[in-house]
Amino acid sequence: MLPTCWISSSMSVCSRPTSFMGKLVLGSNTVSRYLPPSESFCWFLAPLVVMALCKKLFVVPSHPRPHGGRRNPPTPPADAAVTAVAAEAWPCLRPQSMARRRGRERGYLLLAGTEEPRCPAPGSQKQPLTPLYSGTTHALEALRSACSVCSSSCQNSLALPSGSWGEKQKVDVNHSMLIMASSPTVLIRLVASAYSIAQKAGMIIRNVMAGGDLGIVEKTSSIDLQTKADRLAQMSICSSLARKFPKLTIIGEEDLPVEEVDQDLIEDGQWEEILKKPCPTQYSSIKEEDLVVWVDPVDGTKEYTEGLLDNVTVLIGIAYEGKAIAGVINQPYYNYQEGKDAVLGRTIWGVLGLGAFGFQLNEVPDGKHIITTTRSHSNKLVNDCISAMNPDEVLRVGGAGNKIIQLIEGKASAYVFASPGCKKWDTCAPEVILHAVGGKLTDIHGNALQYHKEVKHMNSAGVLATLRNYDYYAGCVPETVKNALVP
Repeated sequence: MLPTCWISSSMSVCSRPTSFMGKLVLGSNTVSRYLPPSESFCWFLAPLVVMALCKKLFVVPSHPRPHGGRRNPPTPPADAAVTAVAAEAWPCLRPQSMARRRGRERGYLLLAGTEEPRCPAPGSQKQPLTPLYSGTTHALEALRSACSVCSSSCQNSLALPSGSWGEKQKVDVNHSMLIMASSPTVLIRLVASAYSIAQKAGMIIRNVMAGGDLGIVEKTSSIDLQTKADRLAQMSICSSLARKFPKLTIIGEEDLPVEEVDQDLIEDGQWEEILKKPCPTQYSSIKEEDLVVWVDPVDGTKEYTEGLLDNVTVLIGIAYEGKAIAGVINQPYYNYQEGKDAVLGRTIWGVLGLGAFGFQLNEVPDGKHIITTTRSHSNKLVNDCISAMNPDEVLRVGGAGNKIIQLIEGKASAYVFASPGCKKWDTCAPEVILHAVGGKLTDIHGNALQYHKEVKHMNSAGVLATLRNYDYYAGCVPETVKNALVP
């Protein structure tokens, strides 16, 4: 005797000597079926039936219906976006086997690929299914259950038929899924491009260092430097973005003359994994010309020239209506201390409302206060502010991007820089990554930073950032420090 079969309402599979238990999440709907032992012989036919069904695109089988009615009626035209969602979630079905019922609301799919049979008439009782018909139905449902398990993205999204062939079920397809299914939005495409462009910039930075000629130039002082890597990386980033998104406002750290850029510096790629992500609904209608991109081609230039390579990052931040909403951080020398055979570099990215990716989130143990702050721009205000927080340890490192990474990886509790000097291109991308995982970044007064294209570039009231316990650190800032820093 073959095992009996249940299909129920949660995603796990377990077994016992006399039965097979398959569980499937179907949103608010629950499909629960039991095939009695007397009908178990139908499972001998299941493989052949399933192959036949796949060939016929899950069209109603050729055996007579209990009540007659139309057989294999024409499939109504499908909505492209909804069909794409269903096809992605159920890879075993072809797009044309998913169709939308005419005159129904958008959330309904005709999952069997045909209109609902005319019989039984509304209000009448359904006739008992024949053993063959019932076994075939269960075989199809089992196959679909397997497809759903393999495609975890469809959990709580698509409902299976719970009765006869062609029966409709409500499908919970949210707006962001439809955006993802139709085509990537401007924001998602921009982030996907920025990811690949930041990786290209990281490679340029490594190549310049390997060449030995850094081409160092002092901009305003001996601690405010520019290198060949800064210049080439910014040309690569800005030109690559402008070529693909000509209506963007792009603001870079380096003041470079407009000139023809070598084709070798251009990056046209887009990171495919990002293109597959849904766009948060609040950003789905953003236009290209509404976005401002803040670029720091080499954050931590002084450390770069001194060989402190793990301090160096590439920062590409994206702002909308003055708020940082998306960002990419590339670490060209991530893993460089693991030896000459180590694979160098990693890229972290994030979008508000979607999350941050490319790293392992960790926190400093409770009760421990570790402050990360500037290595090269310290002064009395900075030191007074840090002392007021009674830290257990103070880390002095380079690069704003590097300091935010210390926060999200549990190496520091707070980033404190109670001084002017940090710029918008230093904080835009890191702020997004931190906010996307529940952290907070403000000036010393607790004000949000603004990223309009007309805003002054200097963060004149300093920076205070934490992953957790922001209120504690903000409450420790002395009034003398606040009074000295004008927003």
